[in-house]
Amino acid sequence: MKPYLLLIPLLWVACTTPNMYEYTVKNQSNYDLMFYSYDSSNPQKEPLEFHIRARDTHSVSIQDLAGPDFNFKTFFSPKKGPYDRDSLKVVFLPNRALHFKAECSSDPLNPLNYCLYDSATETFVFTNSDFERAEVVEIEDN
Repeated sequence: MKPYLLLIPLLWVACTTPNMYEYTVKNQSNYDLMFYSYDSSNPQKEPLEFHIRARDTHSVSIQDLAGPDFNFKTFFSPKKGPYDRDSLKVVFLPNRALHFKAECSSDPLNPLNYCLYDSATETFVFTNSDFERAEVVEIEDN
């Protein structure tokens, strides 16, 4: 009878439906956005960069059996991990930037706020109001 008990966990795993996570960033501003995510404890590591045009959207979907702590920190990290990017710089081209740090707070204006943005489906929207509150920065030419 004991060999049959070993089959129960196998059947449970085989019948488990994977969790689906979908995270979306919408750029509803009139400005193209450049995103630079990085690990603040390892500034030598090159940041992950990507671009969203004005009035465009970028989504990431992940299917996972384990149900990871998926949040925007994962969204702004490399697709296959590690999910160690705890800081984000968002540049409204040509010359304004917002900076975010992964934290648990009541601030809905921080996409890395893992206490507010932790559901299976989340959307964060950047608007012209975000542009107005962004600081003016000098952009380096590469």
